[in-house]
Amino acid sequence: MVTKEKIRLTKDAPSKSGMLWNTAGLESANWIIEFEFAVDGESSRLYGDGFVFWLTKDFAKEGNVFGAADKFTGLAIFFDTYNNHQGEHNHAHPYISAMMNDGSKSYDHDADGTHTEMAGCQANFRAKKHPTRARLSYLDHTLSLDLDYLGRNEYQRCFSEPQVQIPTGYHIGFSAVTGALHDNHDILSVITKIISVTNPPRQDDIADRHNVKPATARTIEDRPHVASKPVQSTTSKVMWTGFEVGLFVQIGAVIKYLMYKIVFILVIGLSVLGGLIYYARMKNNEKMMKRF
Repeated sequence: MVTKEKIRLTKDAPSKSGMLWNTAGLESANWIIEFEFAVDGESSRLYGDGFVFWLTKDFAKEGNVFGAADKFTGLAIFFDTYNNHQGEHNHAHPYISAMMNDGSKSYDHDADGTHTEMAGCQANFRAKKHPTRARLSYLDHTLSLDLDYLGRNEYQRCFSEPQVQIPTGYHIGFSAVTGALHDNHDILSVITKIISVTNPPRQDDIADRHNVKPATARTIEDRPHVASKPVQSTTSKVMWTGFEVGLFVQIGAVIKYLMYKIVFILVIGLSVLGGLIYYARMKNNEKMMKRF
């Protein structure tokens, strides 16, 4: 939905998706991109999933990464509002993470991109009464993200990553998707500033910047996707506990029954044995009386 105030990538409803792309490539090697956004919805407990800022070689390709294509070439910054993975996180959500990709890596949605994250920060930008401002800068191969999500007109540093290689000619974009969980994802404004340098680059240098491979100096361990361990629900635990208690009670009842039965048999046996002994003694006394 497009209005004078905003471009709504998705509304607060299930199974929605939306994209916003600049068809012209960003030709500068030094730049600042400022954008305002808002993420909110009716639910205060279950919502999702967030949106992505893209700066990629290809654009407007649909896929399963927040509505855009996986194995992209370029930069993605995920403004993630829902925690899909409980295993390796040491942070809460909403969470912002950056990923550089040369087209060979997949974004692992189930793990919230933990295995391919270059840098990130926790920032509670959802359900604010004011827009959140983001300032992404790429100056002298250093990529930095600053945020104003508290509405104080002051930026706070999210991350700053040196020795990052971003080619020129890539396209700015945004995308979002909702599933069973949903939110409004709105882009309010986008401003791109070209930063001039004292010594302008030669045409050969500009051509070389087009052919640079997206990369970062940070070593990202290549780890296979490991599915989250299923969490045993309270109901299952109670059922198992109930089964164990019931089993012990049944075993105790059987043992108690067997003990009673054994005692009963012993009593009957001793009674019969006592009767036989008494009968034998009586017969023996009768024989002795006949002799006298």
